[in-house]
This record gives sequence, C-alpha cells and structure tokens, in this order.
Amino acid sequence: MKKIRKITFVALLSGVFLLSSCIGSFNLTRTVLDWNRSVGDKFVNELVFLALNIVPVYSVAVFVDAVVLNTIEFWTDENPMSMKAGEKHEKIVEIDGKTYQLTSEKYKMTIEELGENKEATELVFREIDQSWYLKKGNKYQKLVEVELGETLEQTSYHVVLPEGTMNLKSGFDKLALKEQLELAGQMALQP
Repeated sequence: MKKIRKITFVALLSGVFLLSSCIGSFNLTRTVLDWNRSVGDKFVNELVFLALNIVPVYSVAVFVDAVVLNTIEFWTDENPMSMKAGEKHEKIVEIDGKTYQLTSEKYKMTIEELGENKEATELVFREIDQSWYLKKGNKYQKLVEVELGETLEQTSYHVVLPEGTMNLKSGFDKLALKEQLELAGQMALQP
C-alpha cells in the first residue's frame, strides 16, 4: 500500500509540475517549424504547414513540448529531446529541505534524492510507443502516451494514473486536469 502511495505521489507531483506556468524553449516545435520552412517556396511551405496541422504534427509537438519537455527543462535547464547522444547535464536543487540531483540525458531524466540509501527515479522516453515512463529499478510505469488521429480532434493523449487512464482529447480543460491531479495527490498522501 505504501509503495502504491509513493508511485501515486510521484505521478501526481509530475502532473503538477507538468502544468506549471514556466515557458520553455519549445525546441521540438521549432525543429518542426524550421523543417517546414526549408521545404520549398512560400506556396509549398504553406501546403506543408496545412498538412502538418491536419495530421496534427504541430499540435502534438506543442503538447509534448509544453507538458513533458518544458517541465524537464524547467528543473534541469536542458531539453532532453534536443540533447545529443552521450550529452549529460546535472543540477542540484533543494525542495522542502531535501536535496535532489537532477541529471538529464537524451530521452531521459534522473531524479535522485541525495543522502544515504536513497533511490533514483527516472523519466524515460521510449520511442517504440512514443510514451514517457516513470522508471523505478527495473519496473516501468507509463505516464503519458500520445495517440495520433487522422485529425486534431481525433488525436488523444492518455495520462496514466494509478486509478486508471485519463484520456484527453483536443481542447481538454487544463484547470480541471490540475484539480483532479491535486485531489488524487491529497488522497494518496492520507494515512
């Protein structure tokens, strides 16, 4: 029961940080835009731009940048999607009297509480299913998965919580999601 509460707390804490108001560099979105601008003349670029909006490449890039990568970038000052293989950045932060080492690498962020007998937690992006996972030891817990639809309205985001999956469609209410995550966090922390 205690282990489930810890996992719930980490997932909820991640959700609260995911909905923070920090503005990041949006490197993934910029990469898509830069590629779009390099395709051809202004007419070809406009057609490609429209196609990438219909298929929802831009909306997915903005969502992943804003919800996942921006949070990691806020805490580590590095965007794990824009890092090169083998590149590694570390940062020490203090939260509520506890000291943590944050290590970011390409497609991965490690959060380790400093001190004796402390475990590390990782956020890992797995390309095989385009999802971010929480990794503890050898166990993976899926946090967010993007399911691309043929149109923006058909694209959905699956936020996986201990009580089940929360499916979000285009135009979801971020305030309601934040309130639901906070309520679930309070419930998980009750003795």
